[in-house]
Amino acid sequence: MNYIAFGLGLIWFAVMSLLNSYADPFLGFFLNIVFAGLIGLIAAKFFKNTLSLILLFPLLLIAFIAVIIGNISASYIPISIFIAFQLARYLSNKRWSVSFICLLIIGIGLSFSYGVLPKYYLFLQETTKKGEGILSFEYTTNSGSVVGTPSDKPIILEFWNSRCNSCFRKMKMLEELQEQINNKCYILCVYADFEDGVNKNLPKYSTSLIWAQNKYNLSFAYDSLYYHYNKELGLPQTIIVAPNGKILYSDVGYIPGNKKAIMEKYKSVINQY
Repeated sequence: MNYIAFGLGLIWFAVMSLLNSYADPFLGFFLNIVFAGLIGLIAAKFFKNTLSLILLFPLLLIAFIAVIIGNISASYIPISIFIAFQLARYLSNKRWSVSFICLLIIGIGLSFSYGVLPKYYLFLQETTKKGEGILSFEYTTNSGSVVGTPSDKPIILEFWNSRCNSCFRKMKMLEELQEQINNKCYILCVYADFEDGVNKNLPKYSTSLIWAQNKYNLSFAYDSLYYHYNKELGLPQTIIVAPNGKILYSDVGYIPGNKKAIMEKYKSVINQY
């Protein structure tokens, strides 16, 4: 039975690793919770001795330590998995019905995956630019129009470059946002690549623009002067600016599964004006 417990632990670790690599982290987290609950039910029925239970967890413990060392903000994953396992095991030992335990674990998983987690990810993405003075800029877009401060409405600046796959996924989201908010703000995608210097990157922008402007119904510009984004945080970065240039909101990164929460946040900021 100890060998079976260890083998199940290996399968559990492999499944956890696979689910955590999902493009949609919320679905991956939910399935992890459900699978952990299933393992808890199996453990309550078949693994009665302490050694068998310990043999379930060595790789999960290593994964937990690796998460803590590498990214403390993601520690909720192994902690939640362990809690789901223990809850299902405890309730099964108390002779609660299997169907009720399954429904409870599914309900908890759904609540955290699609209720709490999107807000937590949004919190992690938000940067600290809000209220840091007034931005003054003037960009000439690919269509020849000028977008800058002061303005008659808020401006969303989306900083991107040709090597950033997440930037293109976020552009797709911004297209949808633009359709929903109509003319309440300007949305401008600003090419920002500081590694080789401004002059060397202009050809990269020109090449990328040919493809991007045909794929996305958005306005584009080249950041040859301002560099208002944080180079240490990476791309994509978004800054929402008030008509007078005041920074209203800023964030970094993009998780496709969190599109709805991000769009609602942007709309709530824009609707202030």
